[in-house]
Amino acid sequence: MDNLKYRIKGVEIDTSTLMSNLNELDIPVSRKSIPKQQEVLINFSLPIGKHHCRWLFRCSLKEQSILCSGGVTKTFFGHNVWVFKKEMVQIEAIIKIIAADLKSIGGIVLPDSMAAITIERAEITRHHALNDSVSKRQALEHLNAMFMAKFPNRHFYNGATHEKAGTTGIGLNKNSRVCRAYDPFDKFKEKPTHVPEEIWNLLRDECANHLRIELIFDKRELQSAGLSTVAAWANTALIDDQVVKRYEDYGLSSEFKTKALQPDQVISTNPAYVEAARFFFTGGERGKRINSRSGTSNRFKQYMAAKGYCVDVAFSHHVHLAHGLHRILQPQHAAELPDELRSAPDLFNFWWQK
Repeated sequence: MDNLKYRIKGVEIDTSTLMSNLNELDIPVSRKSIPKQQEVLINFSLPIGKHHCRWLFRCSLKEQSILCSGGVTKTFFGHNVWVFKKEMVQIEAIIKIIAADLKSIGGIVLPDSMAAITIERAEITRHHALNDSVSKRQALEHLNAMFMAKFPNRHFYNGATHEKAGTTGIGLNKNSRVCRAYDPFDKFKEKPTHVPEEIWNLLRDECANHLRIELIFDKRELQSAGLSTVAAWANTALIDDQVVKRYEDYGLSSEFKTKALQPDQVISTNPAYVEAARFFFTGGERGKRINSRSGTSNRFKQYMAAKGYCVDVAFSHHVHLAHGLHRILQPQHAAELPDELRSAPDLFNFWWQK
């Protein structure tokens, strides 16, 4: 778990006390009235935890709720060069830490139950170790070519220079972003003062050949996946299934083929798709397109996907889809840290790694 946004419902807010106390603490605070919605919003930010990671808070007087957003891993460790699993433990921990800091201000009474919490945005991160056959720059360029072909109106590639490979992914802005892939090595440039240089360098060397994949789930996706409550995150199988699904949907773990199926290969498995397959592989010169409104169209799409083809991308562009990283980018094969680093108190001094 890295970045997180969640809403606390059933909050009692004493506006005058809250505003007064925030001003006394020299914390900038804004109050905004929205007459048409009969709404009043109070916005402020606080440094949370021992590493003073800043979180944003939006209080809704109409809904009697507080929206909280910030970096979970950086709050815990003072850095986010590595993001662990066990999301449920981390969510419960960060909610308790933030609740204590909010209550200390005064003017806010929070409900005691985690059932009052709704998760509205969550970021799940995995690292993958590359082998000697491909460099990080090559890997990211291959993934960018795949994203460009598969998501032509949604892909991005930012920050590439002669020295840096940059970041590629899906989603043109922060609100629409669902996936990012990049080299985590740049995160090691600024060492936190509380981490000894020796152990910092050991972690940096461990990540030297890693790619970092970040999956961002918005409110709608979390609701659809059944992960909008805190309790739901105890179901690790559900989380793993969602990660696997995203890797497949985004093409990360898919093996795309560049060689066409022969008619006899289609006949031997599903003869009803021969003409549709011929249409796809010849770019419409032969065969017959399936009516996109029929149920057969979706079944054909699934059939072709299982064979290594994306019918939404022209077969002539499958050379761009075939990034060759499908074996490396399997969620179940994500990189893990050795015990020496996992248990290093100056790096990750939290109970779930002990």
